[in-house]
Amino acid sequence: MSKLTNSELRIIGFSKSEYRFSIYHIDSDFKNVGGVYIFSNRQLVNNEYTHTLVYCGKSNSFPIRFQDHHKESCIKRHDANCVCILVEDSEDKRDLIEKDILIKNDFKCNDKLNEELF
Repeated sequence: MSKLTNSELRIIGFSKSEYRFSIYHIDSDFKNVGGVYIFSNRQLVNNEYTHTLVYCGKSNSFPIRFQDHHKESCIKRHDANCVCILVEDSEDKRDLIEKDILIKNDFKCNDKLNEELF
């Protein structure tokens, strides 16, 4: 796993917690670890990189999850070129982080979650 940049994608959740994701090229090979991930379209705009949020999910194994992803066609349709990774061993914490992020933020390929789920 080699990072695309030393910069991080910072996402604020419904709880106002900030989550910091490492940024990788979408075709990177990943170690067999779990966490929360975000597919994004990263573009240089006015000398700064911006991310269009495409899909957020969680997994206990990134390489297994990214093979034949169930939202692959939507992710490609929205030109995702990065996958942003937050490693988290705890399944309960992964669930919490994913829900927190999805309630607060809009993703092209995810349904918006209701805050009652948090």
